[in-house]
Amino acid sequence: MSMIPLTFPRFPEHKDLDVWAQIRPAREVGGDFYDFFMIDDRYFAFVIADVSGKGVPAALLMAVAKTLIKARTQDTRMTSHIVEGTNNELSENNEDCMFITAFFGIIDAKTGVLTYTNAGHNPPFLIKANGTSEVMAGIHGPMIGAMEGIQYEQSEVQLDVDDKLLLYTDGVTEAFNSNGEAYGEDRLEAFVRTHGQLGTKYLVTKLAHEVDEFVGDEEQSDDITIFCMRYVAWEVRDERATIELRLENKLSEINRCLQALTEMCERFKLPQEVQNNFSVVLDDLLNNVISYAFDDDETHSIDIVLSTDSQRFIVSVTDEGVEFDPFLRLDPDTDSGIEDRMIGGLGIHLIRNLMDDYSYRRVDGKNITTLMMRLQKSISR
Repeated sequence: MSMIPLTFPRFPEHKDLDVWAQIRPAREVGGDFYDFFMIDDRYFAFVIADVSGKGVPAALLMAVAKTLIKARTQDTRMTSHIVEGTNNELSENNEDCMFITAFFGIIDAKTGVLTYTNAGHNPPFLIKANGTSEVMAGIHGPMIGAMEGIQYEQSEVQLDVDDKLLLYTDGVTEAFNSNGEAYGEDRLEAFVRTHGQLGTKYLVTKLAHEVDEFVGDEEQSDDITIFCMRYVAWEVRDERATIELRLENKLSEINRCLQALTEMCERFKLPQEVQNNFSVVLDDLLNNVISYAFDDDETHSIDIVLSTDSQRFIVSVTDEGVEFDPFLRLDPDTDSGIEDRMIGGLGIHLIRNLMDDYSYRRVDGKNITTLMMRLQKSISR
């Protein structure tokens, strides 16, 4: 586990990539693995894999495979050649006949072109910015390590702004409940259709939560790994207009923020829907920050950044309050009567339904909440 990147977000200097992943071994030592790294300032590589077997032998094979793949990216950008070389080395003297299924890709961060090779692994999902998705079903060769001399192929796909890739191991689809039913590909496809527009962190955590709920009290039978990557983060934009505000933790300060929002929307002739939606969610979000984030009666600063470009409108709220990720809360039960509902959660419910994307991160002792709406979608309605 110490060889796998477990701290997120990664690569703060590379704003054009957004990655989140989660791994949960079925035993103390697991055979699933993922890895991702910048080959240089332009090319980003990632891999998700499942080693046959469990325990220490699988973990050792995982460690060797991970090292071989990373080393070979220094010589070529052809994923087929990298997988071929790794396969030949792992196949040599493979007396235990162990093997690895893997999906390996390299993204040109400048152009968005993804080159990838699927070596017998579960097909990932390509989730478009508009919420539609497709299964990347092509297989370019068998599992790695089974036989020397196998030639692998590769494919290319053009990623657009905010496209996401959702990858997983068969511990997800082959998670069984008490009735012996597997979570299965159909449930996974339904999940992606329903929740595909979530950000990387929340897509990963929500899928893991849904699998756990499906399994219930049954013992985990296989390693579960989920990996999600989005191309181009919000900060990468040209000709971007920005307004920065510093509020005090007083409820009366909320009006200053809403007034700045109105002025910015009017100045840049943004759709009325943008102003309406952000007015609702910012009022509730700032009310909660001011009322609950600080555990003393001192004066604290809350920094607001409003920004827009030709494609989207973004608001970032930064406070030095207690650490709290609001988006990890479950949606409230809006179908039950008022008297039966738990208090709270409706503001987060509004954000999930009115915003196109949102995120939370804790940086240098501060909470940073970011909200986004796409302008092109609003204009076309």
